[in-house]
Amino acid sequence: MLKRFLPELSLRPEEVAEVFLNQGFVVEEVLSARDLFCYPLLAGTLVEAHHEGLLTRCTVKLGEHTFQVLVHPSGVPETGSRVLVGFEDHTPLFLPVRGERAREVFDFLLPLPPFLEEGDDVYEALIGDDVVFEVEVTANRGDCLSVLGLARELAAHCDIPLVLPRMHCAEKPIHHGFRLENEAPHLCPLYTGRYVTAITVQPSPFWIAKELILMGMRPINNVVDITNLVMLEMGQPLHAFDAARIRGNLVRVREAEEGERLVTLDGEERILRKGMLLIADADRPIALAGVMGGRDTEVGPKTREIFLEAAFFDRVSVR
Repeated sequence: MLKRFLPELSLRPEEVAEVFLNQGFVVEEVLSARDLFCYPLLAGTLVEAHHEGLLTRCTVKLGEHTFQVLVHPSGVPETGSRVLVGFEDHTPLFLPVRGERAREVFDFLLPLPPFLEEGDDVYEALIGDDVVFEVEVTANRGDCLSVLGLARELAAHCDIPLVLPRMHCAEKPIHHGFRLENEAPHLCPLYTGRYVTAITVQPSPFWIAKELILMGMRPINNVVDITNLVMLEMGQPLHAFDAARIRGNLVRVREAEEGERLVTLDGEERILRKGMLLIADADRPIALAGVMGGRDTEVGPKTREIFLEAAFFDRVSVR
């Protein structure tokens, strides 16, 4: 990803690590991308998918072998798609990355580009010789908590151009009725949101899943993954709410009242203290601002519309 911003970068990995060290960062590890996947990776074919209650039973073919796997419905690509298959001691894994193990039910099958043939080596075709730098960024260098921030350091040190990606967004006016109210501008100087409809929650394409894995995050679905990728790449956190679950078509930035409760995405019920910064709807808290979203507005398989948040929160209030 560094070369996306620095197309003229010609340093070897060990030289890049030395630049980071000279700039005051700690380079804890330099890894080959292959080290993060750990297992042989091949392209299989999804040949059948049948609904069984709340799950989908998928049949994945790889040469003479077929595998039956239970998958959550939103994680099933189109029949005929190439999907990633890894092996640990002859046991198939469908998210074959470091730390993952075989399980009875998988969240998704990871789709691969259609140019791959069944049985192709995914390492050779899609991963190649990528290198991962594990960099510890000190608290005073929040500007470097992203790929863009580190690329900026390298550009200045090497005196090469920093190239920002071109962005294009085609907008269509939608009468959605959403309102934003910022009742705590001293803790949130800027709060913005965008309503997006006609959403289909499904597995991310391989290139997004791969980049998240290389940066230490587990893919979840296309909506959540793109918010995480933007945060890691550009340094701007985003959060997606299921817009249909926001009561009153109202998003409020406000301080908590003593004893309010919020069940966060990790399933924990949080008892809030007075003054904590919240995102709320017309009736209740729906997120701890800048910290974690709420379970009640989580993006899931049935999500068809989202409210996408991008904000600037006071750094002390969200630490």
